[in-house]
Amino acid sequence: MYHRIGADTFDPWGLSVEKGRFASQVEWLAGQRTVLPLDGFAKAHREHRLPPDAVALTFDDGYASILDAVALLDRHGLHATVYLPVELIERGRAFWWDELARMVIGWPGNALLLDGVRSPVPPAHEQDRFWLPDVPPRTPRQKLFQSLWSRLHALHGQALESAMAQLRGQAAAIEPNAMDGPLTPEQARSISPSTITFGSHGLTHPSLPTLSDKEKLREISQSRARCASLTGTAPATFAYPFGDFDEASIRLVAQAGYTCACATGEAFVAKQSGPFVLPRLRVGNWDAGDLRDLLGG
Repeated sequence: MYHRIGADTFDPWGLSVEKGRFASQVEWLAGQRTVLPLDGFAKAHREHRLPPDAVALTFDDGYASILDAVALLDRHGLHATVYLPVELIERGRAFWWDELARMVIGWPGNALLLDGVRSPVPPAHEQDRFWLPDVPPRTPRQKLFQSLWSRLHALHGQALESAMAQLRGQAAAIEPNAMDGPLTPEQARSISPSTITFGSHGLTHPSLPTLSDKEKLREISQSRARCASLTGTAPATFAYPFGDFDEASIRLVAQAGYTCACATGEAFVAKQSGPFVLPRLRVGNWDAGDLRDLLGG
């Protein structure tokens, strides 16, 4: 499981892999593993004929930096699945979690107002922009970001839009680097299906277990039709936003016509892994040797 290609000093979830390291990982995988398209991987798994060294490559969220991966994958004859939160792609705006990080780091005042509650904003610190993967927040503003992220993660739809609009109205706009934002619809349509297949990541990337069944159905089913309209091909696979799912989500994904779905879980696909909860291993900003060690040599 990948997210974006590039360097990022503010990366608490380990979503970024530098281009050179990604290139070394791809080269190692091409030479040492059987790399399958995800739908082929899932089909072989269902039929109990999955090679023991099989790997499928996925990218969540549809960051524009996937464009830096296309040539590398094509050079080695490899294929990846990119999961699009299709309504966010259509809006053409930075993902809210990235926008929130830039807001908090660069917040101009000493307080913010959200839903009528005034919260103090601590003074800026030179280390605010440096947050390594999988370590606790170290600076007061990093802790504030974590608190706000948790609040917004629980929201969806208009409530989330309203919260972000309130924050935008109090902070100066900071434009992201083009490769740190999402793909444009035109970019998505320009990528060859021989290298990249698009899957659904919902309409608006909500945590599905927080939604009603009606809202889950809209995110899961309508995103399939919208993704088909955007890319020209109906997605065969689904990835749960944030890796969050429940039994209703699994059932609705299967009913919507997807052939498989990806979770997270930091685990290998095993014989007992259900086709609609395939676990994935997050790949960090590592050298090829670290990836080899993760996959067992």
